Amino acid sequence: MSFKDDIIIDKFQLEEEWQKQPYLFEKWSTRYAEAVDEKDRLKLKIEVVKADIENDIRNDPKKFGLGDKPTVNAIAAVVTTNEDVVTLSGAYLDAVKNSNILQGVKEAMNHRKSALENLVKLFLNSYYTKPDAPAEFVQKIEEEVAAESQEKIKKKLRKKMRSNDDN
Repeated sequence: MSFKDDIIIDKFQLEEEWQKQPYLFEKWSTRYAEAVDEKDRLKLKIEVVKADIENDIRNDPKKFGLGDKPTVNAIAAVVTTNEDVVTLSGAYLDAVKNSNILQGVKEAMNHRKSALENLVKLFLNSYYTKPDAPAEFVQKIEEEVAAESQEKIKKKLRKKMRSNDDN
């Protein structure tokens, strides 16, 4: 189930929606925390890999196509273009994106809570009840609807009788 399904509220099932709210908030908060953890671990891993590569370069610069005394910029260029660093950097950017999306989902769950609170207020203020109308007006409308319904039934019966007569 995607978060888009989880933020939908059935205003006619407010009790159930309120019961789901803590579960949904916990679910998406946990996913957010896990995404941030993954992002932080990837960042740390990149730093370790970069440090290992820098150490390797300093120990044997010729292996990396550098002179005996490579400059800081030359070392940084080799580190930045290293295949492992590039791969990890891409994974890190994906993790950052995922954690940002989940931060938004976590915020959406807070908005969902506010929406539930406001729907309850509307319900308590009789927003979803039938509008009040004078009894004579309601009776007149009911009579008109009943008359129209009776006329439609009569037309259908006449039509059916005609079709039976044709057979």
